[in-house]
Amino acid sequence: MGTIPLSYEETLLEDIIRGSNGGVSRQVYALTGALASLTPKLRDVYFSHGFRVGEILYRSAKHIAGNAATTMLPMLVEFFGNAGYSNISYRLRGGSYEFEIADAPRMKLGVNMHSFEAGIISGFMSNEYRRITTFTESECRSNGSDSCIFVEGTGMGEKRLDSDEWIREFSNYVIGSADDGRHGSINYEYYYLASESLLHNEYAKGISDIAYIAGSGLGRRLLEEHEGIGGAARIRRLKELIALLNFGNITIKRSAPMSLHMEFDRLMAKKDMIALASNFMNGMLNAYLGKRLIETQRSSFGKYTIDVREAAQGVRNTRKAHRK
Repeated sequence: MGTIPLSYEETLLEDIIRGSNGGVSRQVYALTGALASLTPKLRDVYFSHGFRVGEILYRSAKHIAGNAATTMLPMLVEFFGNAGYSNISYRLRGGSYEFEIADAPRMKLGVNMHSFEAGIISGFMSNEYRRITTFTESECRSNGSDSCIFVEGTGMGEKRLDSDEWIREFSNYVIGSADDGRHGSINYEYYYLASESLLHNEYAKGISDIAYIAGSGLGRRLLEEHEGIGGAARIRRLKELIALLNFGNITIKRSAPMSLHMEFDRLMAKKDMIALASNFMNGMLNAYLGKRLIETQRSSFGKYTIDVREAAQGVRNTRKAHRK
């Protein structure tokens, strides 16, 4: 009898549980969380996807631990550790558990942004308790707190973020991270799991367009910062920022005129995911360079590549905000 093939989520979860190496910067992961926090409905989608992941994770943990284990909670903490978080703890308080992640990215968004993590904990604990239960993020490092706290209860907030404020705070966070050098990373597979939430059919087009606008905001902010400094220093700074925002494998082939190569592996080679990364990068470069850009796309052997270059003067820009 043949084995049942694993789902996309199961494949990624197995890699995370095994402690696979490699990751994306926390700034890229923070973009995913910030995009998924723009509206209450998006936060619901982010939470629901996390809940499904938490259920699958519990079943995998139970299979590994066997029937002798009395609780799976240490494996939940280990999972978040493998995902790239540290300083994770849980405690029994008032008849229920409270979870804490003390080192999540800090932005001043004014809203609790870790609905995906809340969903994972909820799905996992629903299987642990053998009843449907919901955990919510009661405190968040992106909303003024020192750590992210998850408690049993409902409600992820009805606030809609102001787009201008959102773009400004994200841009400040990324540029500040480049300045202080404290980048950190989140596991590749965990990033892909979370980003799946943004590919929901109802929202994928809008999210991709917003990614371009967010990239443009970062490009304008970077241009303001670089006013009055030399060309070589500006290119060096741009290279640092592109390396920090490494969605796939990004290489600057030539800096003047700009030529950029982006390569996506098989896990990330999904149409809407590529559009998200490409649109953000195009938005940033367009605003920063003030010049038209042209994309060339191709795929082969499970990989997808995009080459971005400056258009010659008078050549029409063929970049599209999203792909059919």
